[in-house]
Amino acid sequence: MKSLIIAFFVIFSFSGCKSQKRNNSNFNNDNINFKYSRLYYKDSVVVESDMYNSYTGLYQYKEYNFGFGEDKNISTTIKLSEKELQNIYQLYLLLNPKYLSECTYMDGKLLYKSTIAFNVNAAKDETLKSSECSNDKKENEKYSKIETLVYDLIMKSPEYRKAFYWEFIKK
Repeated sequence: MKSLIIAFFVIFSFSGCKSQKRNNSNFNNDNINFKYSRLYYKDSVVVESDMYNSYTGLYQYKEYNFGFGEDKNISTTIKLSEKELQNIYQLYLLLNPKYLSECTYMDGKLLYKSTIAFNVNAAKDETLKSSECSNDKKENEKYSKIETLVYDLIMKSPEYRKAFYWEFIKK
């Protein structure tokens, strides 16, 4: 009886691996997802962050005050449509940037870093794209166009406007 249970477990485990492999090989543009992050630094420490995962739709904003006031931690779910995801990925394919990251330095210290990581054809993208920053102005412009589209789509969503309502109040 014990060997029957072990045999069943082994067969079930391998069938799961085969199923995963089959699903990954059929990856197409309808399954495009990405992770987007913006990190703000002070003295090499993250003081503010925005992170978005298009697969889960989770958008998180965090602001760290290190004991000098209350930390902010705001989360909301913003699910981009398939068309919006397609538009982002088509722009990425059109521009074909070498890097999917942008950094701002002052006096040799990192102040800001923004990164987008697509999960489409991960093996190909890992060799082409990295979280390293480029000094090439044209490459930075390509990345900025993609980032602007992503951030605009997030900010225009009703969920973002509800969670961050104070950004839209006219003074």
